[in-house]
Amino acid sequence: MALTVVPVHQAEFDQPDASNLTVKPVVIQFDSSYPLSGYPTTPSTFGFTTKVLGVLLTPGGASRAGFQLSQDPVTGNIRIFDLTPVAGSPTRGGKAQRATDISAWSEVASATNLSGVRVRALAVGY
Repeated sequence: MALTVVPVHQAEFDQPDASNLTVKPVVIQFDSSYPLSGYPTTPSTFGFTTKVLGVLLTPGGASRAGFQLSQDPVTGNIRIFDLTPVAGSPTRGGKAQRATDISAWSEVASATNLSGVRVRALAVGY
């Protein structure tokens, strides 16, 4: 098996100030009320002044808590997903106990308490 990598042209890389890209290691601590469609981010969220090109999220504590994280490529919001147990399957703490009892990933409900979830990430921007 081989990996194929295709370079993608993006207009923001043509801007002169994009040569000042910075990678910042950060720790993200979530709060007690998940907002609908995820946590909004801006360049200042990560200490940048112009643009966030991406946030590389590591699973860490989130995966141990049973969550999957992603950054929405359109809005930039950080979204959190949870595995949905199949109806009627045995659960512990609301989580399915067997792989066969898992349905699909679904976004956590608005106002979910995620104050115990903390992840490390790399923010890339300028």
